[in-house]
Amino acid sequence: LSVPIVYVSHAADEVARLADHLTLLQNGKVIASGAIGQVMLEHHSAALFGDGASTLFEGQISAQLVQEHLTEMSTGALSLTVTERQLPVGAPLRCRVYASDVSLCLSQPHDTSIMNIFPAKIERVMPGERPGESIVLLELAPQQYLQAQISLHSLNRLQLQPGMTLWAQVKSVAVL
Repeated sequence: LSVPIVYVSHAADEVARLADHLTLLQNGKVIASGAIGQVMLEHHSAALFGDGASTLFEGQISAQLVQEHLTEMSTGALSLTVTERQLPVGAPLRCRVYASDVSLCLSQPHDTSIMNIFPAKIERVMPGERPGESIVLLELAPQQYLQAQISLHSLNRLQLQPGMTLWAQVKSVAVL
C-alpha cells in the first residue's frame, strides 16, 4: 500500500530485508539516519547490530542461469552473481554481503572459484570491531561501495592505503 510505518528491530537481516530508511538509536539518541544502504556502510552500524560490517546491494534480476542454479543481479554499473532466486527477470532484489566474506587481491585473480570479482579503489581504512581487524571501504563504481574485513596483518602485508586500486572478490554463495 506504500504506507510508511515505523518498525523497531535489533535484527540486521530483518532490517536489511524490510527497511528503505534506517534510523539508529543508541542510549535514546539518534546516531545515524538515512537511506538503509548508506547507514549500513557507516562503521558504527556494524557494532550496533552485533553481526559485523556489511554492504547492501539493491537492483534487479538481469538473468537466470538455470543450468548453474545462479541468478545475476544488476545494481547500478555492477553485475552480481548470487545463488538462485526464484524470481522473474526484472524483479527487484536486495542482497547483503558481510565484510568478512570479501577478499582483496593486488592483481586480478584468474584461477579462482569466486565468481564476483570487481576492480575497486580503496576509499578509507578503519579499525575493525576487534583488535587486529580492519574494515576497508572500497569504491566499485561511482556511488557503489563494498566493505571488506581483513586482518591487520593482511592490511600491512599488502600495504593497503586509501587511493590504491585492487580487486575485490565475493563468493556467490556468501551473498544473502
